[in-house]
Amino acid sequence: MPFAGYGGANRKGAFDDNINLVSGPPPPYDYSTSARGSRGSRWDPRGWSRRSQILSVVGIIVALIIIIAVATVESRNGSYPDYSKLSYHLQETYEGSTFFDNFNYFTGYDPSQGFVHYVDADGSAEMNLTYATPNSATLRVDTSESNAVTGRKSVRIESKNQYNDGLFLFDILHTPYGCGTWPSVWLADPANWPNHGEIDVVEAVNQATTGNQVTLHTTADCEMNVKREMTGVVLSTDCLNSTNSNSGCGVQAPDNTYGQTLNALGGGVSST
Repeated sequence: MPFAGYGGANRKGAFDDNINLVSGPPPPYDYSTSARGSRGSRWDPRGWSRRSQILSVVGIIVALIIIIAVATVESRNGSYPDYSKLSYHLQETYEGSTFFDNFNYFTGYDPSQGFVHYVDADGSAEMNLTYATPNSATLRVDTSESNAVTGRKSVRIESKNQYNDGLFLFDILHTPYGCGTWPSVWLADPANWPNHGEIDVVEAVNQATTGNQVTLHTTADCEMNVKREMTGVVLSTDCLNSTNSNSGCGVQAPDNTYGQTLNALGGGVSST
C-alpha cells in the first residue's frame, strides 16, 4: 500500500534512508512447499507425524469395514433366500388306528389360562374326544356339558419323540373353529420353553375367518426382515419372546388356509 508522510510529498527526514518504495505490481505468490515452510499443508500426509498417519489408516480401514458390512446386510435383506431343491427321506409316519400311541396326553388346566380342562388318554377315549380309524385321527372338544364351571373338556397331546430338525407335514382334513376356540399345532421343546423357541404351524381363534397364522417365538437376535416369496402378510419381524407380549414374528396366511373355507376345500397340508 502507498505510504503517507507526516508533511508534504517532498518532506525530507530520517525515513528517507530506510524506506525503498517499489513501483509496479506485486510479485507472484509462490505455492511451493519451500515457500510455505517445512510443515506443508495439513491435508498433506507427508507432513503428518507417524502417529497421525497410523490413526488415519486405521480410521479408513474401520470405515471400509462398516460400509462393507452394511452393504452386505442390506443386500441380504433385499434378496430372496436360497430356494434350491432339498432332498428328504421319510423317517416316521403318524397315521391310522395307532395314531395316538405316539403321543402323551397333557392333563389339567391350561397353562395359558384358557377356559379348558385337558383330559387324559382314558378320559378322552371314554368321552370320545380322541379316536382314530385307518384313514384319520380326530381330536375334539366336549359339548355335552352345559355347565362347564372348570372349563370345557378338551385334549392336548405331545409327541413322545423329540426332533432337532426336519421337515414336518400335517395332512389336515378338517379344522375346528367357533366362538371361544383357540386350536393350534406347534413345535417346541417343553423342557426348555420358551428359551428354545416355538414354531406355531397352525393357529387360529374364534371363527377363524382370516385364515391360518404361522409364527416364530425365539430368544434374542432373530428377525424375519428378509425378502420372502409368500402369499401371506407379514405381521411382525421381531421374533423375541420378551417383546410385544410374546406375539412373535408372524405371517397371516390367506383366508382359505383355515376354518370354514379350508374345510369346504377338503382340507390341506401344512409343512414346516
